[in-house]
Amino acid sequence: MILLKPVFIIALAAVVMIGVVVFGALYFNETSQDVVEFNEGINYSQVFIYTTNSEITVNVEVADTPQKQSQGLMFRENLKWDHGMLFIFDSESVLSFWMKDTLIPLDMIFVDETFRIINIIDNALPCNIEPCPDYSSEKPVKYVLEVNAGFVETNDIEAGDFISISPNSSK
Repeated sequence: MILLKPVFIIALAAVVMIGVVVFGALYFNETSQDVVEFNEGINYSQVFIYTTNSEITVNVEVADTPQKQSQGLMFRENLKWDHGMLFIFDSESVLSFWMKDTLIPLDMIFVDETFRIINIIDNALPCNIEPCPDYSSEKPVKYVLEVNAGFVETNDIEAGDFISISPNSSK
């Protein structure tokens, strides 16, 4: 039988406790407690994207207030494939977005006031340590559509394609 000295047992217990505290601090940081789940109860608007070969429908939450625009898709752990967020601004301007506290990679589609797609950012990666990169429109835009990364490529969406918006439709 092996007998351990009391000093060794206390030291071992301290090391284990420090490990638990460090793991807990890393695993349960302040953002992981604020994760927003996909909300099945939201009424969605629809965005129709018209490409050369198809019409694609995206069910969108609308971010049309400064508060909704600043929150965006932050802290979301998932986003259904055919869902996204449509940012609507009062007037056209060159817009810049970042992925601070966004947990899923996104494609960003920048659209002008005539509903023409100006440019696309593919696979904007999540960022949880500042400084986060900025993703900007190449020209003034009024709308930005965020969808899952890979959605643009899968659906052959390109600059020059058009969208239309149908408000307040069901899922």
